[in-house]
Amino acid sequence: MAVTQGPLKYNTNYDAPTVAAWSMKPSSYVIAEDDQIISPKVQSYFAQKMGAEITTLASSHVAMLSQPEAVAEVILSAVEAASSN
Repeated sequence: MAVTQGPLKYNTNYDAPTVAAWSMKPSSYVIAEDDQIISPKVQSYFAQKMGAEITTLASSHVAMLSQPEAVAEVILSAVEAASSN
């Protein structure tokens, strides 16, 4: 993960977000069915609470590394949906 992620741009210990973007914008959520870190049931709960468009993949915790093409499709679909509004 350290290779794919750069340093954070804000101080996570002190800077709190003021608004959750998912509460105002269309959201997508990829549920990783084989996730051993966050239960798929918990992921589903989060996604439903957000009102997100849900995609389920047979993937481990880091779906963007194990199934990059499928995750790219989710992103492209979200962009396409946002562009048509």
